[in-house]
Amino acid sequence: MSGRAVGLVAWREIEQRVRGHAFLFGTLAIVALVFAAALIPGLRAEDNDRLEIGLVGPTPAALVGGLRAGAEAVGVSLGSRRYRTLGSGERALRDGGVDVLVVDGSTLVWKSEPDGRLRSVAAGALQRWQWQQRAAEFGLMLAQAEALLAPQPVPERQLEPADPDEDARYAAALLGLLLLGITLSLYGQAVANGVAQEKGTRVMEVLLARVSARELLAGKVVGIGLVGLGQLLIAAAASLAAVVAFDQIEVPSAVPSLVAWVVVWFVLGYAFYSVLYAALGALVSRAEDVESAQAPLGFFLMACLFIALYATDFPDAWLVRLASFVPFTAPFVMPVRQAVSDVPGWEVALAGAIMIASTYTVIRLAAGVYEGAVLSAGPRLSVSDLWRAARAARSGTS
Repeated sequence: MSGRAVGLVAWREIEQRVRGHAFLFGTLAIVALVFAAALIPGLRAEDNDRLEIGLVGPTPAALVGGLRAGAEAVGVSLGSRRYRTLGSGERALRDGGVDVLVVDGSTLVWKSEPDGRLRSVAAGALQRWQWQQRAAEFGLMLAQAEALLAPQPVPERQLEPADPDEDARYAAALLGLLLLGITLSLYGQAVANGVAQEKGTRVMEVLLARVSARELLAGKVVGIGLVGLGQLLIAAAASLAAVVAFDQIEVPSAVPSLVAWVVVWFVLGYAFYSVLYAALGALVSRAEDVESAQAPLGFFLMACLFIALYATDFPDAWLVRLASFVPFTAPFVMPVRQAVSDVPGWEVALAGAIMIASTYTVIRLAAGVYEGAVLSAGPRLSVSDLWRAARAARSGTS
């Protein structure tokens, strides 16, 4: 196999993909989604950083002071407006002028289901005021009541230290799994569609006059894979830029290494699945038949994603550990396990070695299928036709 021929075919694929509108719009969509995902939580947080209260009826100044102190304790600014009647206050509440009404210093009125943080501020201040009133009725000084009701610390210990980055690692695992699933499926289908289109228009015969079928297969897989890897890296760079620009997320130290492992498993998974997609694309004679031909593999990918989702909660279950070494599921399960738990190094190395060996085997098998089916015209090949065509192609090249 000539490396120069493979490189030429790969460069041809890269030029075709990058110059197309689909690549441009797809890349812009990825960047826009990443920035939106970073910006929307910040907008929601800004909306929840202020509490407007409406006061109806007699409201002690100490209660308003308690509301303001409680709000400041959780980083929420407080504004207050007084209304003469309950009806005018409720109208303001429905129109969004205030977030909550405090009626007669004893009742909270919300428009609908309240935000949890704002409710804790308002209800906490009101409960403290009512508690102070009851303590005064019993003749207790405020300091005495606080000392009496102050909770005593309970001795406790932990068998394992808490992981402060657990939530961030979990989110990184889900994001990486989503990107892997989308990119592997998207660019695997691109390989299948490219093979089917060239075969259907007989362009393949022209190409095979200059390069061998195996060189053509390798070039298509490498070229489309580099385009997919480029988009994946663009998504990672956009995520980093969004984090820096909006300063909404504190990135744990483990995340960069997780991103690197996602890229590694994308390369391994793409190399494995793309040749399968290429073989499926070679089995059909029309581009319209590609979707039905690759449907079983698409369903299988969905099953792999469900197993990986299960791994986010049970990374050390025997089924998950077994799936980490199966070539079909390893590209999805292993990076998830690495994100949410401590995977021994020998397991990662063994899974990678199995993946590489399996990919080499699949490439040899798929190359025979591709070589035997790529010049076959007519209806979709049966298994027996495929076997005979592959044997004929191998005998012709030997």
